Amino acid sequence: MEEFLGAACEALQAKVVCKLSGRWEFGDFLPAAMHRYRHLLKQAKKAAQSWGKTGCFERLQELDSTVGQIYGRCGGEQWAINVNVHYNNWPSFSPADFRPVVEAFRDLHALFLCSKCRGMLRLACEGATPVAVRCACGSLDWNLAERKEPDGVHAA
Repeated sequence: MEEFLGAACEALQAKVVCKLSGRWEFGDFLPAAMHRYRHLLKQAKKAAQSWGKTGCFERLQELDSTVGQIYGRCGGEQWAINVNVHYNNWPSFSPADFRPVVEAFRDLHALFLCSKCRGMLRLACEGATPVAVRCACGSLDWNLAERKEPDGVHAA
């Protein structure tokens, strides 16, 4: 999880708390990745609305409603990861006990991956300005640029 979420933070330019030791953990990456993901999703929804792309906005809105549920499930299941991975408590956990944990984190991974190419979502920038969130195959492409009215023209 640390490796995957570290890669997600890098790809989306999430802000992770600096540690001179270089010893980042799951608890450092998960909040940073989710905060950045939700921020970019919110920005993509605003951009879709500004361009009048109703279908795109509705798809992003639907995704936004599931993101909170997935994040909440991961938070609720995180205790099982810590206990079993770090303290080797596997013998007391049955597959049925651990299945909800696996499902929650599988859904979390899916947020950061394209469903078609399985590539990591990446922030595309023009210079230092973020312009889109994309995957390698291009089937996922969240425009982040809002429509700007030309100088002197006002929306009705």
